[in-house]
Amino acid sequence: MASSFTLPQAFNAKYWLRWTAIVASLILLQVGLLLFAGAVYRGVVNWRSAEAAAALPDPNVALGMPRALAAFPRFRFEWWRLAGRLTDEAGKIYGFSFRFDRINEFDWSDLWWRRSLQRRDHYTAYLAVAEIGGEQFYLSRRRDDAAVALSEHFDLRLAGWRLSQSQLPLVLDAPDPKTGLNLTAVPDKKPVLFGDHGYQWRGAAGAPVYLAGLPALDLDGMLTWKGQRKSVRGSGFFEHEFTSYRLPAATPGWDRVFLSLNNNYQLLLVRLRAANGASQSDAPLAVILPDSETMEFRAPGYDCQPSLYQAEKSGRNAYPIAWNMRLEHYQADLRVKALMPGLTQRRAADQQRSWEGLCEVEGSWRSWPVRGTGFIELTGYPVARTLF
Repeated sequence: MASSFTLPQAFNAKYWLRWTAIVASLILLQVGLLLFAGAVYRGVVNWRSAEAAAALPDPNVALGMPRALAAFPRFRFEWWRLAGRLTDEAGKIYGFSFRFDRINEFDWSDLWWRRSLQRRDHYTAYLAVAEIGGEQFYLSRRRDDAAVALSEHFDLRLAGWRLSQSQLPLVLDAPDPKTGLNLTAVPDKKPVLFGDHGYQWRGAAGAPVYLAGLPALDLDGMLTWKGQRKSVRGSGFFEHEFTSYRLPAATPGWDRVFLSLNNNYQLLLVRLRAANGASQSDAPLAVILPDSETMEFRAPGYDCQPSLYQAEKSGRNAYPIAWNMRLEHYQADLRVKALMPGLTQRRAADQQRSWEGLCEVEGSWRSWPVRGTGFIELTGYPVARTLF
């Protein structure tokens, strides 16, 4: 006898299908949240491991020249800067700074598409040019995550800009219809590795940083200023810094002072600054000798204190624009003053504000009068960005 089954009268097919879909969606959502949480957990573990490793020097890095100028992709933060002072045939003076940054950060979009948290390189380049005494400046910023920073030899390329080294000179090619630069930079001194063969500890927490550079460069080339091409010559410096250490919240910025004196000495001071404005007391002052050898001094062997401040138009904030520097070993007493300190441009989108620009220095060195030029970068101050 064949059996039969009859649905109850109260059975509603649409009702049951709707609830089945809801239950299935909740299960899929739960599975997705578990996968997302797993990716976040793995990413946090990788991030903590990277932060712990950043506090130690990399035993596989042995700096030498010219390798120290090229990229080191294993590190998370890396930047190059070529800066200097130029003079055209009419005697007008220009300051410039070209900076190329590489930052290796987590790409959070990977959590959804690849269920893993991966680091990716992000590139930014800046070109700033100012006419000293003319109260005019130009700033351009370009971003391109498809940029090139080679590790085999020194070659940086981003969105039509390029800074590279073929044989001896550095070549900067940063074209722009209104304001651009094409320069050849020939070293007047041998390359320098700062600190312990290129490795420095900064701050009370011991921030590990690698730093190399070319402290004296002869510059020659063409400047495009407001659409007009000008032949220019001058002097400058180049530096390359890389690390995997991120500054803590208690250290909002740093002071960076580079000076080139007419007695063929150069000085570099990089000191971190606390949130209350106090500067790192044990920051090393590097002195590059005429033979390209370096010496480092720490307080109380030297002292560098602001002597003059510039107030914002609002009157609420002020930032230093002049400094007195004393170096006991050389009986040096130097007075440093920024050029065109009033030209400011707000960068409200940046969490870390800064200003930078050319400076002049005069004073005495072992009782002999000295003069010179330089470059100053101050970050983390509650003010605008000053360009030259």
